[in-house]
Amino acid sequence: MYRTGDLGYWRADGLIGFVGRNDFQVKIRGFRIELGEIEVRLGELAEVKEVVVLAREDHPGDKRLVAYWTAREGVDEQALPDVERLRDHLKAELPEYMVPSAFVRLEAMPLTPNGKVDRKALPAPDADALVRHEYEAPQGPVEEVLAGIWQELLGVERVGRNDSFFDMGGHSLLVISLLEKMKDAGLILAVADVFKLPTIAGQAGALRTERGFASDGNKNLVVMRSGNEELPTLFLIHDGTGGVVPYVSLVECLPGEGMVYGIQAANIDVGGYILASIESMASEYIDSIRSVQPQGPYRLAGWSSGGVIAYEIGVQLSRAGEKVDFVAMIDSYAPAGMHIENAHLSMKDSMISFIRSRWYNVDDDMIEMLMAKDRADEIAEEFCGYSGDKIDMSVEDLIRRANLLQKIAGATAEYVPGKLLCDSYLFLADQQGQSASGDSQELVAARGWVTVAGMPPEGVYIGGDHYSIMQSPRVDRIARFIGKLLRLNFQVQHPTPI
Repeated sequence: MYRTGDLGYWRADGLIGFVGRNDFQVKIRGFRIELGEIEVRLGELAEVKEVVVLAREDHPGDKRLVAYWTAREGVDEQALPDVERLRDHLKAELPEYMVPSAFVRLEAMPLTPNGKVDRKALPAPDADALVRHEYEAPQGPVEEVLAGIWQELLGVERVGRNDSFFDMGGHSLLVISLLEKMKDAGLILAVADVFKLPTIAGQAGALRTERGFASDGNKNLVVMRSGNEELPTLFLIHDGTGGVVPYVSLVECLPGEGMVYGIQAANIDVGGYILASIESMASEYIDSIRSVQPQGPYRLAGWSSGGVIAYEIGVQLSRAGEKVDFVAMIDSYAPAGMHIENAHLSMKDSMISFIRSRWYNVDDDMIEMLMAKDRADEIAEEFCGYSGDKIDMSVEDLIRRANLLQKIAGATAEYVPGKLLCDSYLFLADQQGQSASGDSQELVAARGWVTVAGMPPEGVYIGGDHYSIMQSPRVDRIARFIGKLLRLNFQVQHPTPI
């Protein structure tokens, strides 16, 4: 087979649609991005004639996507899309990290002598290329502090109270840095609120004091979505990283308006503290859950080791006479179903697993390079050196968190599951690409749950691998499914009078 370098996709009519060339792939903050795919999606707008997307680094260490476009002849000036419409169109079609920070309209593309687009001649974007709202100055000391943090992170001179963090060039990796800088200033915001409230004014209104970050001073509980407390509440149990950051995309996609809490390891900001067994973790986390929801019905979910902990929480709550509506596990292995070589992770493997879980869009080339290192500290140094200030952890932080993951993996391997007598679901990834037709329960059995669970979980095939299952578009399907469970259980318990 001859490798042409052209990229394409199968269309509904059986023909192949041309996307672009693989020599226009770039890597930004560990994401592998095909520029041609962005160009094709933007070119779908009827008013757009030509599109070129570049990865520019106009400031050292700050590489960003910029889209250049020309208008189709004959289109009225008033009908041309503005920057906000261009961005919204791409946000509906592509992951957030593939949406350019700036959109530059040109009268014509600059060309080389042989008629190709002269990419080196494309101009740097100005302020008009960003999505901006009519400027309104920050109001009050909190908004002023927030504006200063944004200016530093985004490299802009002025931030209005109605400007959007993401429209000004922010992205999911910068969210963590934003929260850290806010915390240094004594301002605490839930992770999901940054996505839900992307403006200075919105975030200032949702800010809580340092003491209020964990509900009622609880060291494990994190509000991931504020909502209607009369609607079903969902509890997301930390995975092997000990934190709840991997659930940000899930919560962002989750339908409904109920509260969502994350359960994280205690003292996670200084490396985390974890109890020695899954049973003792579950008992401690039940106290945290009851501090905000004293009685059932309870709804629990978790990814990887988090699913195992959620399972044991369900077991203990049921034994205590509480009603548990469901336990949802995302690609979780019962100890009986774990591959023996993965039961107890080395420190090196724990470091790799932590990086992939915490920053799961890090590309395969980077992972391969890290795996070539002999020791966990070498991996941490290489990763921090590569990522610079784009991650929110030092080498020492990474080592502490990898050690925490190693302990959680060890506790999971030693866990002997009890019988869970409630509805349970297992969302399934599969690296071998098995289809969903008829083999979901076989995959449930392969993960060890059939032999240990009182009522084997219902398998829901999602696809992808253990890490990509938590990314769009797969995590969107999981969120919709869990949202449906929350809605159906609420309708059963609160029937509409006839």
